[in-house]
Amino acid sequence: MMIILRKRVNNVKNKYKWELNRFGFISDIKASETYYARMAEKGWMVDKIGVLFYRYKAVEPCQKRFYVDILPQTTVFDHPENEDAQNYRSICEDSGWEFAASYMQVNVFCADADNPAPVPIHTDNKIQAQTYLKFCRKYELLPFMVLNLVLVWILLTFPLIDNGEIIIFQNNADMMIAFGLLLLLAGSLCMTFYLILYYRRIKKSAGLNLPLPAANYRLSHIRTFAFMAVIVISWICMIAGVVVMMTGVPFTAAGLVLFFGMLIIALGCVFWIERQIRVKRRERKENIRMTVIAIVITALSVSVLILAVTLYVILKEIVL
Repeated sequence: MMIILRKRVNNVKNKYKWELNRFGFISDIKASETYYARMAEKGWMVDKIGVLFYRYKAVEPCQKRFYVDILPQTTVFDHPENEDAQNYRSICEDSGWEFAASYMQVNVFCADADNPAPVPIHTDNKIQAQTYLKFCRKYELLPFMVLNLVLVWILLTFPLIDNGEIIIFQNNADMMIAFGLLLLLAGSLCMTFYLILYYRRIKKSAGLNLPLPAANYRLSHIRTFAFMAVIVISWICMIAGVVVMMTGVPFTAAGLVLFFGMLIIALGCVFWIERQIRVKRRERKENIRMTVIAIVITALSVSVLILAVTLYVILKEIVL
C-alpha cells in the first residue's frame, strides 16, 4: 500500500512516498538494506522511519549501498538527536557513510555504490552479533513471550465447559472473541518460533565470528504483512464479539462508549508520549518522569470514564 504526497515549497515540487513498515524485526535488517538500494535505483531515498510507515523522498535514480545498524546506547526515552546518537553518526560519516534516517536504536546509512571509501561500521563480527542478540532478547523475544503467556492465560479463563457440556460454541460473542484470541496466539507463537531460530543463527555467527545471516527482503515482506493481517483480523473478531455481547442488553451505547473511549485514551497516550520524546530535547530522566505522569493521568482518565458510564447505567436503571 503506497500513498504519494506532493508539496510545493518555493515553487519547487518535492515528492514523497509513504509505505507500510515492511521490516519490523531484527531479522529484517539485512533484507531492508537490499530493499533500500532497490528503491534508490527507482528514484526513492528512505527519508523517515516510523512504527507503521516509512517515508521516501524522490531523488534522481542512483546506485547506493545501505547499511542498517543498531545503537544500543539509546533507548525509547532518548531524543533521536541526543549526544550519543550525534557522536555515533559523526564517526560513521567520517568513515564515508551518509546518514539517511533513524528510529530509536535503528540507524540507516548510505554511500555511493561505486565509492570504495566507506569503512565498515562494524569490523568485529562477534561484537556486532552480540549487539543484535541483546536487542533481539530485549525488544522482540521478551515481549512475544509475555504476549504468549497473557493470551494463554486469557483463553484458559474462558468458560469452555459447563456440567460436561461444551458451551463456548453456543454463544456467538464468545466464539468470535475466542477465535480472535486463538488467531492472535497462533500468529504470536509462529513469530516467536521464527525469532528463536534466527536468534540461534545470530548466536552461531557470533561464536564463529561470521557476518550476520543474510535475509531475503521478499520473504520479509510476506512475513511482516502476514503477521499484520493476523493482528487486524484478530482485533476485528474480538471487537465484533464485544459488540455482539453487548447487543440485546440494556444500554449498549454506554458499553460501546466505554470500550472505544478506553481504546482511544490508551492510544492517545502512547502517541503523545512518543511525539513528546521525539520532538523536544529532554534528558532521559525527564522523559521517564513525563511518561510515568502521562500513564497516571491516562489511568485516572480511564477510571473517570468507567465511573461516568457506570453512573449513567445505574441512573437509567433507576429511571426505568
